[in-house]
Amino acid sequence: MNLILNYKHAFETNFRIIKAVIFFNLLNNFLRLISNDFELKKFNNFFLKKLKSLFYRYGYESNFFKLNLIDAYTYRYKHICQALKQNLNIDTSHLANYVSQTWNADFINLLNLSNQEKEIIHKCYLQSKPPHKSIIAKSIAKDKSVLIAGPLFSFDSFQSEDYDYIILNKPPPDQIINSFTGGIIIITGNEWAQANLSLISKLTKESSNITFYSQASAENIIFHEALINFPRHPFGSSLMNLPRTLFASNVLFSSSNFVVDGYDFVLSQNIHDPWYKKNVMNIGENPLWSIGRHDYMLTYLFCRSFFQSNQQFSGPTVEISKLNIEEVLDRFFKTYKIYKSKL
Repeated sequence: MNLILNYKHAFETNFRIIKAVIFFNLLNNFLRLISNDFELKKFNNFFLKKLKSLFYRYGYESNFFKLNLIDAYTYRYKHICQALKQNLNIDTSHLANYVSQTWNADFINLLNLSNQEKEIIHKCYLQSKPPHKSIIAKSIAKDKSVLIAGPLFSFDSFQSEDYDYIILNKPPPDQIINSFTGGIIIITGNEWAQANLSLISKLTKESSNITFYSQASAENIIFHEALINFPRHPFGSSLMNLPRTLFASNVLFSSSNFVVDGYDFVLSQNIHDPWYKKNVMNIGENPLWSIGRHDYMLTYLFCRSFFQSNQQFSGPTVEISKLNIEEVLDRFFKTYKIYKSKL
C-alpha cells in the first residue's frame, strides 16, 4: 500500500510540474501575440491584468521546476514590481513582507532586473516594517536553553543536560521522550497533526513532558498566537518548517538562548534522520513541487536575515545560513538536478 501511495505522490507532483511548464509556454506565446512589449503596458481590463499576473507567477514556477533559479526569481521580483506599479489585486502588505524578509543586495544583483526595477524593490524594502518584528503574545518560559532539532539531527551524541527544552517538528525517538527531564515541544503543521491525532493523544497521555503546538484545532494540541501570526506572503508562497519554528520559538521562549541543528536548507541528498523519517508524509513526491510552491529563497533568506537580527540563535544551521548566495544556488542545483523538468 505504501509503495502504491509513493508512486501516486510521484505521479501527481510530476504531473503538476509538467502542467505548470506547459501552461507558461502557452501563456507566454499568447501574450506575445497580443503585444511584444506587454510587460511594459498597464492594462485596465480585468482579464488582461489577470493574465499578466499569471504570466509572472507561472514564469517563476516553470523556471524553478527547470532549476533556472536566476530566471525564476527574476520573474518573481518583476511580478512584485508590476504589482507595486499597477493594481494587480495583490495585497501590498504581503508584497512588503516578502521584500523585507528576503532582502539581500547580493541576491538582487544576480537577477535580470532593470535599474528601475531594483529601485522599486529597494524603496519597498526601505518603507516596509522590520522583517522579524516579534508579535505581542505570552511566552511559556524565559531565560532557558533551547535546542531546535531539525530532520537531520542525530540524537546519538545528544547532551541532554545542556538544554531545558527541545523543539522539533516531529516526535523524537521514544528513548528521548522517556529519558529527557526537560520539556519537549512539537511545532507541527495542520496536515500532519490532523493525520496523527491518535499518536498525539497517545504520547501526551503517556508523557507529561511532551506538548504539541499547531494551527490544527483538536484535543491535546495547543493553539498559540505564535502559530497564527506568521507573516503572510503573496503568490501562494509560504514559510517552510524552519522559519515557522524560528518565528514561534522566539515568541514562546523570551530572553532565551537557542541552538539550531539538523536543518541544512535541503542542500544535500540526506533529507531525514531515521527517527524523523518514520513520521514523514507524502514520501515519493518530486521534492521540487513543494519546495518551489513554498518558495525556496523566501525560506532561506528569511532564516538568513532572522539569524542576523537575533544573535541569541547559534549552531550548525546558523553557520550554513551564512554561505555565499551563489554557493547556495549552486548546491541547490546539484542536489535537485535529477528532479528537474526536462521540458
